[in-house]
Amino acid sequence: MEEKLGHVLILEDEYLIAFDLAEAFEKYGAMIVGPFASLASARAAIENTPELDGAVIDINLRGELSFPIAEMLRERHVPFIFTSGYDQLAIPSSLCQVPLVAKPADAGEVAGLLANLIGKGRPTLQ
Repeated sequence: MEEKLGHVLILEDEYLIAFDLAEAFEKYGAMIVGPFASLASARAAIENTPELDGAVIDINLRGELSFPIAEMLRERHVPFIFTSGYDQLAIPSSLCQVPLVAKPADAGEVAGLLANLIGKGRPTLQ
């Protein structure tokens, strides 16, 4: 039986990018949590979603940096990826081991990378 990505949180403030990511993850069997465009909504979702398997988070959400959400995910041992136009130097040293995918990113490649982080390999399209 093919493994699914599980519950994947998307934190992205650009609608088209969020839509593309959600669509790509759904093709790989993910159940999307979000997408969310603010730290407050993402924080509430993390607190209220007991089964969270992975996440993709944009670093800058309309001027708010998403590092507090990244720390929450790390504390809960949820694998995640940053997406951003920023480079690696913008990421605090405590989070420097988190993969960073530069925008514009191919949504399918992001899904494959997250699948590897979750530990399920790259699932095949259905």
